[in-house]
Amino acid sequence: YVRAMILNNYGAYQFNIAHDNQSAVSLTLAAAAEDPQNPYFEMNLTKIALALGQTDIARQHLEAAKLLNNVGVYDQDISNLQQQLAR
Repeated sequence: YVRAMILNNYGAYQFNIAHDNQSAVSLTLAAAAEDPQNPYFEMNLTKIALALGQTDIARQHLEAAKLLNNVGVYDQDISNLQQQLAR
């Protein structure tokens, strides 16, 4: 989990600060692979895809997040992302 969060956070840095979209996607995908049962990383991939205008990819990651959100911890976040995709 810790390694996945480090990869994810570095991906966020690459996206938001360094503006290196490819590195951001690669690092966040690596985070999701490191902790494949965690919907958080799929939601972050959804956000990146939305920001890049890749709605089909965003939908795929959001569906994966929904499937992984067994306990419902991320219900509100998923709902917000669904609304963004609907726009």
